[in-house]
Amino acid sequence: MSSAASTGDALRAVASAATSAAAANTSAAAVGSHAEAVWAEALMLRVHLTHDDVSAFLKSFSITAVSEIGDKTFLTSAILAMRHPPLTVFWGSWSAMICMSTLSSLLGAVLPALLSHRGALCISAALFLGFGAVMLHHGWRMDGDELGAEWKEAQDEIRADEEEHELDALERGAPDADAPHADADAPEGSALRRAGDALHAAPRTSVAAFLREGTRNLCGLFFSAVFAQAFLLNFLGEWGDRSQITTMALAATHRVAVVAVGTSLAHLLCVAVAVTAGAVLAARLS
Repeated sequence: MSSAASTGDALRAVASAATSAAAANTSAAAVGSHAEAVWAEALMLRVHLTHDDVSAFLKSFSITAVSEIGDKTFLTSAILAMRHPPLTVFWGSWSAMICMSTLSSLLGAVLPALLSHRGALCISAALFLGFGAVMLHHGWRMDGDELGAEWKEAQDEIRADEEEHELDALERGAPDADAPHADADAPEGSALRRAGDALHAAPRTSVAAFLREGTRNLCGLFFSAVFAQAFLLNFLGEWGDRSQITTMALAATHRVAVVAVGTSLAHLLCVAVAVTAGAVLAARLS
C-alpha cells in the first residue's frame, strides 16, 4: 500500500510539474507575442492593413500626385534633367521628396497632441475642400501664359541658385574685397560676371544664404554637385507647398507610415514623369 501511495504521489508530482511547465511556456509565449506586437505597432511595421490604412494610402497618393503635376518643383526637375544627367537629377529630387514627406508626416502626427481628434478631422476636411477649390479654380483659368510664367519662375530659381553657388566660390577664392576680379575675362552679362560684380560691390551677410550653401556643400561631400542641387532646390521648394500641408493633415488623422509611403510613391511618379519629359525635350531640342 505504501509503495502504491508513493507511486501515486510521484505521478501527481510529475503531472503537476508538467502542468506548471506548460503554463509557464504559455505565459512566456503570450508575453513574447505581446512584446512583438508592441514593437511592431511602435515601429509601424504591421503587415496587416486596415480599411483606414488603405484609404489613407489612396488619399495621400492621389492628392499628392494631382497637386504636384505641373508644380514648380515638377518644372524644376524637368529643367535640371534638360541640363544634367537625368538619373542623377531623379535621385536627388526624389530623395528630397522622401525627406520632406517623412518630415511632414511626423509634424502632422504632433497635431493630435495639440488638438482633439474631432478638431484635427475638421481642419483636415477644411484644408482638402479649400485646396480642391483652389486647384479647380487654377485649372479652369490656366492658360499658356500662366504655365509659361511657372516655367520662367523655375528657370529663374535655378539660375539664382547657380549664381549664388558661383558667388560663394568666388568669396572663398578671393583674399579680400580689394582683390582683382577673377572673372574679368567672363562675358559681359554672364552669370559668372554678375556674381563677381556682386561680390566686389558688397559683402554677403545673409544667414539664409549661408545655411543654403552649407546644406549644398554637405550634400556635395557625399554625392555629386548635380545631386546636391536637385536635392536642395526640391527640398526648399516644398516648404509651405500644398502637398506638404495636405500630408500633415492626413498624418494627423491616419497612420504616419502609411501617409509617408503614399506621399513618397506619388512623388516618385511625378519626379519620374518630370525627369523623363525634360530628358526627351532636351534630346529633341539638341
